Amino acid sequence: MANIEDWEEIGHVHCEISREIRPDTSMVEVGRLISPEILVEIEADAVVG
Repeated sequence: MANIEDWEEIGHVHCEISREIRPDTSMVEVGRLISPEILVEIEADAVVG
């Protein structure tokens, strides 16, 4: 995330989206992302089957 002070709001949205799945999560602050209007980057791996 671009601003670590947003961690609570981002965590709340993450819980709303993932609901009962409860994936492992890491939150880190970065100096900047690829575009100034991007505030959060989400990386996900999934297993289907």
